[in-house]
Amino acid sequence: MKTRLHCRKNGDLCKVDLLIDKTLHDRRKLVIDNIPVNELKEHYPFLEPSQAQLLNEFKRLGNDAEKGVSNFLSQYKDSVNSHLQHRNISPENNLLLAFLMKQSSHMPDVTSSIAIIGIPFLLKESESIMVGNEVREPGESSIYIQCGSISHFCDQKFKLYVDGFDICATEDFVEAFTMYVGSFYIFNFAFPTKLKKTFNFVERVVLKLYNESRKITKSEKDADRCVLQLLDLLNVKKHSSGKFVKTFKGWWQVTGT
Repeated sequence: MKTRLHCRKNGDLCKVDLLIDKTLHDRRKLVIDNIPVNELKEHYPFLEPSQAQLLNEFKRLGNDAEKGVSNFLSQYKDSVNSHLQHRNISPENNLLLAFLMKQSSHMPDVTSSIAIIGIPFLLKESESIMVGNEVREPGESSIYIQCGSISHFCDQKFKLYVDGFDICATEDFVEAFTMYVGSFYIFNFAFPTKLKKTFNFVERVVLKLYNESRKITKSEKDADRCVLQLLDLLNVKKHSSGKFVKTFKGWWQVTGT
């Protein structure tokens, strides 16, 4: 009954969703054949109306990025923020993270954004590959988030760029990150080599897509080791003092939060 009522009120949207579902196979063939993003948008303008359609496309591929990011934040947000409190974060190399850490005491809403941007930092990679305040030339960064003025982080739109094209925008950085992650799968782009460990973490922890049985290179093994070490630290930090917790390396006694 609710579905029927929704369709009566939003008939056009229901028709669009139905058509998009039916044309997934054709769309994936175009993506695999490396059709330029602007031409794909002309064929399927579903990308234009809202960020919701972009996230729905990732669901059609069999994964829910929104749920994955939400679960990650509920499990690890406090732990990541706590670890970052004890780190020396230089504005020279981590401008956005350093700014948000300074604002966190009187802007509690940024803790989720800090947890996301903090993962590259904790893995010794650069946030600037993922997010920045400049519009980049095509080919400079295949997919990135453009955030405008850092000093107005909580009062602006975050734009998602794919292959030089402005795909969509949102006022929520967590949602922008969710679209950013999903876009690599939707548009069949390789992960940035300078965020190898970060995307290892994303696939392993956020999306639950990591394939433990596949053959990996030495550099991928190194990334695995760094990510598992970080997970050990984050999992220990999650638990209260005096308890024993299971980590990737065995049983640790937690002596403090």
